[in-house]
Amino acid sequence: MSRKTMLIAGVLAVTFGVGVVSATTTLTQKPKFNPFQAVEKVRTKDGLLNYKKENDGKLNNLKNQLAQEESVFVTITLTKTFNQNELEKFITDYNLKVQHVIARDIEKSTGLRGTSIMSPNKDGKISYDKLHEMINRNDAVFKGFIEIVADVPVAKLQSLETDKSVFLVDPSGDPHLVENPKKKYMHGVFWDLENKNMILEQ
Repeated sequence: MSRKTMLIAGVLAVTFGVGVVSATTTLTQKPKFNPFQAVEKVRTKDGLLNYKKENDGKLNNLKNQLAQEESVFVTITLTKTFNQNELEKFITDYNLKVQHVIARDIEKSTGLRGTSIMSPNKDGKISYDKLHEMINRNDAVFKGFIEIVADVPVAKLQSLETDKSVFLVDPSGDPHLVENPKKKYMHGVFWDLENKNMILEQ
C-alpha cells in the first residue's frame, strides 16, 4: 500500500470513528420534555387507554432500573374527585412530595368546568382556605381534587398504579426519561375522562 493510500485510509477511519461516537452520543441523549405531546394521543377513548398502557410500560422500566428509595416525578390523574380528607390521606399513604394539586370547580353562572391549581407552602402544607377563596372569587363551586403532580418513591409505585382511585400515573416529565431541568409537569387527563364518561361515581 502506498503512502498516499495509507493516508486516505487513515482519514476514512478517523472520520468513520467520529461518526460512530456521534451516533452513540445521540442515541444516549434524553429527549427534551414536551408537555403537549399527549394531546393528540388522547382524543379518543382507545387513544386514552393506549396512552395509559404506554405509561404503564414507562413505569415498569423505571421500577426495574431505579432503587426503591429513589423517586419518580409523576402526574397522577384520579378516577373521581377527592375531598380534602381523601386528598390528605392519599398524599400520606403514598409519601408524595407534592409540587401542586389541581381542583375541579364549576362556574355558577355558566356551568362551565374550571381548574384551580394550588402549590404547598414552605412547610409542605396546602392552603385549602386560599384555594376556596380563589374559587369563590371566580364565582364558582368547588367539586374536588382531580390531579396531583408529585415525586413518588419507587417503593410506592406498584401500589399507587393499582389503586382504584387512580386512572393514570404519568412519568413523562421524569428527569430519568427526559431533559426537564425546570421540572415542568405533564398535564393530567381528567378532562378527557369526563368527556368520555369514564369518571367513577362518587
